[in-house]
Amino acid sequence: MFSSATTNEQKILSIRLSADGFSFSIADPANGDEPTLRHWEVEPTLPLTANLKRALAAETWLTGPWQRVNVIVCGRRVTYMPLEEFEDDQAEEIFFHSHVHMEGDTILYNVTHHTDVVALFSVNKHVLQLLRNTYPEEGVLHLYAQATPLIERFSQQASRSLGRKLFAHVRRNDLDVFVFSGNNLLLANSLDAAELDDRRYFLLNIWQQLGLDAERDELLICGNYPHQLDDLALALQPFVRNAHVMTPAADLDLTSL
Repeated sequence: MFSSATTNEQKILSIRLSADGFSFSIADPANGDEPTLRHWEVEPTLPLTANLKRALAAETWLTGPWQRVNVIVCGRRVTYMPLEEFEDDQAEEIFFHSHVHMEGDTILYNVTHHTDVVALFSVNKHVLQLLRNTYPEEGVLHLYAQATPLIERFSQQASRSLGRKLFAHVRRNDLDVFVFSGNNLLLANSLDAAELDDRRYFLLNIWQQLGLDAERDELLICGNYPHQLDDLALALQPFVRNAHVMTPAADLDLTSL
C-alpha cells in the first residue's frame, strides 16, 4: 500500500480503467508531493467489472475514504463537439449518432475548459454502479474520458509555442490522435492500430490531410510503451523532421488530473 503521513481523507485517488491494465495514482495536495503510481494487471478473459471487483478486493486500501476519486475510462467510444453547441439533455442522442448502442451503455461527458470542447463517452452501467457503491460520499467520485486530461495537457503545451502540433497517444491496440493550432483543437480521433506500420500510415495520412508542415510543425508521441514510442518516432522521422517522443511520455492522463 502507498504510505504517507497524511491521512487518506486528505488525498486524491486517481484510477485508470483500461483493457491494457489498471493504474492507480495517489496525490497529496496538502504536502505537494509528486503523485505515486501503481499498476495492476487485468485478466484479459474477464469483463471490466469483474477485473475491477478483483482489484478492489485484493487492494482493500482503494476503498478509502478519500478526499476525491478520479476515474479515467479508456476506450475509442468518445464523441467531441463544441461547448457552445452542446445541450446536456441531448448527450445520448449526440453520442449515438457516432457510435453503435451497446447494452449497458451510460453516457457521460466532460468539458475541456482550455479548448471549450465537450467529450462525450460511454461507461458500462455495472462498472458505474460498482464505483458509486464503493465511493458513495457526495461529490467524491468524478469520471473522465481518457481524452479529457490529455486534451487539457496537450492544449496547454501547444499554446506555448508557434506552429501546429500533432499528439499521438499510443495504447496497446489503439492510437489516439489530437491536432492543435495554439490551444484550438483541430482534430481528435481514436483508431484501431496495434502495429507500427498501421500507426505510421495513419499519422502520415492525417499529417498530409491537414497540410501540416514537415519542417515547422511537430509530431509528439506519448504512451506507456517506451520501445514502441521510440520505434514509431524513428519510423516517422524520414517524413516529419520534428517527430519526437515526449518527456515525460507515460501516464500523462493521470498526472494531468
